[in-house]
Amino acid sequence: MMGNGLTLRLETVTPLHIGNGDILSPYSDYIFDDETGMVYIIDPHKVEKALYEMENNEEVIDEFVQRISAKKHTNDVYTLKHFFKEYGLNYKQLARLAVQTNADVKNEEIQECIKSSARPFIPGSSIKGAVRTSLLFIHRQEDGFSLDDVPKNMKQSNGEDLFGKFENDLLKHLHISDSTVLKPDEIMIVKTLRFDFKKKTGTIPVTKEAIPENTQLTFRLQCKAKRNYHSLDKRFSYLYSEKGENGERKILHMVNSFYKQLIEKEWNLLKELKIPELSLVTDLYEKLLKSAQQFEKEQNGAVMRLGSGKTFYDNTIAGLFSPQDLKKIRNKTNLGSYLPFPRTRSVIQNGQVYESVLGWVYIMI
Repeated sequence: MMGNGLTLRLETVTPLHIGNGDILSPYSDYIFDDETGMVYIIDPHKVEKALYEMENNEEVIDEFVQRISAKKHTNDVYTLKHFFKEYGLNYKQLARLAVQTNADVKNEEIQECIKSSARPFIPGSSIKGAVRTSLLFIHRQEDGFSLDDVPKNMKQSNGEDLFGKFENDLLKHLHISDSTVLKPDEIMIVKTLRFDFKKKTGTIPVTKEAIPENTQLTFRLQCKAKRNYHSLDKRFSYLYSEKGENGERKILHMVNSFYKQLIEKEWNLLKELKIPELSLVTDLYEKLLKSAQQFEKEQNGAVMRLGSGKTFYDNTIAGLFSPQDLKKIRNKTNLGSYLPFPRTRSVIQNGQVYESVLGWVYIMI
């Protein structure tokens, strides 16, 4: 139907983490079973009920509280597991969720992903943020945006001069819904770290809940401007709902064009650096580039990056500039002069292997 927008399929190519600000503590919230590779996330209501049902419940509850408090000052990550075993409690039955992982997560905090009623999803605001950056990049590219046009702080170059401010922002005519929700157990736990290109080693790991690769969701993309009520510059005519699906398809094309250029830049850099530890990541970017080229040819989707793990290029228009001009911009904006830039990348570690990166998805009509 005309003007009703598109329902799009989103498929994760790599694990995707969008945080909710909460963490799971190894001292009170989960137990890692290294024999099965399962993380059992403890349900406090089940624990409370089980403790109260014990004959000496006051004594046991006091000890439980003391164990948890003491854990904040010790590295004994098995205390909680031993406590349950000592009192004949099956921690697996006290879990609200059991999650498979290939990561060794014995003593790390786990960053939770965003959920709705315990069910993971992708917020429309996250998708729209990636779309906005893409549109800004492509418009700047078409306008011949130059070094002289760069503001003092590149991170503040959010396109207000192009799209407008606040209530006048043209992208208010673009509606992007939240994704469908997943089942509570449709998550995985991954260990990520920042890999330093210069030192050729990883930094302190960060463990996260993530939506696994090859997971499919859907969301709505709809252009809502009415030609009879809104007067838009012809550059933004794709925002008119009267154009049927053409506007939404145009947006997907622009998104794919932006990310195709970033992917090609990253792939070329990885090939140039020739870091053996990142060979799987290099192969991933080759795969992403071929997919972006295919979407460009068939005009039926886009490659996109969402959530944590993105680089400076994913969130800015820095990819518009040559290495020489970008160096001048970095000097101007106090971003350092080191190369390559950015110097680190967030990668997913599986044992001793850096097997992937976070956040890449396919958007398909």
